[in-house]
Amino acid sequence: RTHSAAIRNCWIAETGEQQGTDAAIVLADETCQGIQVSRNLIHDIPGSGIILQGDENRCERNRLHHLGLERGEGAGIVVLGGGEASPSLVRGNVIADPGGFRRLSATRYAFPAGMSGIAVLDGTGTVVSENALLRCPRAAIQLAGDKHVVENNLLVGGGRSHLEIGLAAGLGIRRNVVLSQSRQTAWIRGDQLDRKLAAVDANLLWG
Repeated sequence: RTHSAAIRNCWIAETGEQQGTDAAIVLADETCQGIQVSRNLIHDIPGSGIILQGDENRCERNRLHHLGLERGEGAGIVVLGGGEASPSLVRGNVIADPGGFRRLSATRYAFPAGMSGIAVLDGTGTVVSENALLRCPRAAIQLAGDKHVVENNLLVGGGRSHLEIGLAAGLGIRRNVVLSQSRQTAWIRGDQLDRKLAAVDANLLWG
């Protein structure tokens, strides 16, 4: 069990071929708790930037750009798991130009197309706050799980959507600033949103 460790002030770049590694920094399983990942610079790598698993982890003030040079999916920061009593925090990060491939036909791919800025894919109560997410080709933020809070973020770019909502409930989306550079970019993308969104308040949308 890994508890209360810290990964700080690292520079991870140009790591070469993927060779089975999903991200530059990976909290390996759900037993990780209270890990701090802060002030790291991560860029020009084949997969995602940071993957968080477990409870009460903090991912703050990291700078990530030009990710997903070999992977089709992923995100700058991926959050897996976490409980309502001890949720994780993703705050004050800057993520720009993640890549990722999307298959168009048997021999054609679009790039950049497959990656998001931040993907919260499971768990309860994760807080995504005060991040700047720039030019994310899939979505600035992907959400699945329960009672996550997305607030005070800056979302800039022209991907498929700014927010992509999957299997979720009780989400709070508040006080975000959203700048669209394309009329094709959706503000929020997903089905049955009235059942998944508990609050969508005081967001500024600018085209």
